[in-house]
Amino acid sequence: MDAVQLLEESKAFCMLPWVHMNVATDGRVLPCCVSDWERPVGSLRDTTLQELWNSQGMRRLRLDMLASRKRSQCRHCYKLEESGFPSLRQYANKRFARHFPIARTTRPDGSLETMRLPYLDVRFSNVCNFRCRICSPEISSAWHGDAKDLWGYSGPKVLTPTKDPEELWRQIEPLLPDLEEIYFAGGEPLINDEHYRILELLAKNKLFDIRIRYHTNFFVMTHRGWDAMKLWDQFHSVEVRASLDGMGRRGEYLRKGMAWEQVLKNRKRMAEICPRAGFAVEPTVCLMNALHLPDFHKEWLEQGLIEPGRWRLHMLEFPQEYCVQALPAAFKRQVAEKYEHHIEKTLEPRRKNDERFHKTAMDLHAQGRIKTKAYSSEALSDADHYRLALRFLSARDQSSLLSKFRETTHKLDRLRGEKFSGIFPELAGLMRE
Repeated sequence: MDAVQLLEESKAFCMLPWVHMNVATDGRVLPCCVSDWERPVGSLRDTTLQELWNSQGMRRLRLDMLASRKRSQCRHCYKLEESGFPSLRQYANKRFARHFPIARTTRPDGSLETMRLPYLDVRFSNVCNFRCRICSPEISSAWHGDAKDLWGYSGPKVLTPTKDPEELWRQIEPLLPDLEEIYFAGGEPLINDEHYRILELLAKNKLFDIRIRYHTNFFVMTHRGWDAMKLWDQFHSVEVRASLDGMGRRGEYLRKGMAWEQVLKNRKRMAEICPRAGFAVEPTVCLMNALHLPDFHKEWLEQGLIEPGRWRLHMLEFPQEYCVQALPAAFKRQVAEKYEHHIEKTLEPRRKNDERFHKTAMDLHAQGRIKTKAYSSEALSDADHYRLALRFLSARDQSSLLSKFRETTHKLDRLRGEKFSGIFPELAGLMRE
């Protein structure tokens, strides 16, 4: 079993089935958060994490990974890699490479003798304060009313992995001492009781070296007496990725529930309260915000609200009608021209400064003066993200989906009392037949 061949050269092997499991808001258990939701290895509504660790699905997955056989449930990572974007698979193979000896202990049937999870990702509920345009009721409780009116959605408003929240906690708590990394997403993790309960337990046991990562809408920083930023300042490695898709009214339209001025206050306060914590913006690129993102990026760079190299574009694929590939050719050309201009006039002139920033950050880390490991010479630059977005933009023509985009947008605008063309006048032509 060649570690280098599997970890670095294989196009299919992933360390996650040996170090991790993901629990979705409705109890489905998956090998990771980007695995095909329709193919879980089981559900906590029927069994336990301990039992699912060596379930038939997990055992088959491990054996296929060791044989370097691709799995259809892992296609999200494969597609990213084909487009040049780094994938969770690649991240996991680097981050958890030192755990490869566990893979060597895999039994002939794919099972493992013990369950130890260095990496934990549990979505304790779908409770969320936003109704983002690109979201759904399975991930946001706030979407429930709109989904009911739009599609006749009949599912429950609040989803939890287990009927009794304490049952989930009883399964999770014994795993905490073995953690090296914990990932919080949602719903919205910063309004989730269990999230704070975990942070308090880690602090109580002085487990400050555990790396803590977030995807958050970055809006509510205090909850039931807890202050997220003050808690973060105790830990040595915190990485906050803010899901912000636009500035001002555009951002508020795309992520319904946001108040832009509060986001600005939160960013400035974070720099004061927990300066060691890493901060990145991870916009989800869709046909609605594609033209606007360079303006947003440039303004935050100029205001010092984000460091160079901390802008990470995520390309939306679903819902398909919101994908940038659904833009007609003329609009795609506008996006391409704007990205190329942004790269040439804003990002490339900063390239040397970017390199100095990364070198300084890594030097400080080597000296022990900062604890976060968020900075990496292997990370994609801001310009790289835009170049890859351009490649994704031109990869397919899905403009046939524009009629579905118009239909969905008209319905949701009427429901929410909004008007897309008033918020995005530069895209008003998309709403015309």
